Amino acid sequence: MPAYCPGNGRKMYKICAVTLLVIIYSQVFSFAQKPVASYHKEVSKAKSDSQKLDLYKQAFEEYKNTHNDSLKILLTRGLDVFDKSNYLKGRASILLMLSGIYSEEMQPGKVRQRKP
Repeated sequence: MPAYCPGNGRKMYKICAVTLLVIIYSQVFSFAQKPVASYHKEVSKAKSDSQKLDLYKQAFEEYKNTHNDSLKILLTRGLDVFDKSNYLKGRASILLMLSGIYSEEMQPGKVRQRKP
């Protein structure tokens, strides 16, 4: 038996082997995600506010449980973009996404602290 597999028997060896494969698989495919920073470029190229909002929604869905810090920065910039263009649907959507992130982090009051 390999030293990293505790316990005795073939069953324990199989469990350890499967666990190791799952970890390797998840690491390999986590690099397949597009970096959050690439959304900044795409948003700057988008022509309309609705296209920008679609990109923010896509980034939120892709990264909401993995890169919250980067996602918060991206969404906060999005909030600034929609504040400048006075796109209320975009502003409301971004605030909803940010509140979801902060709620997951047990900091629900954080979104209210930001002034328009």
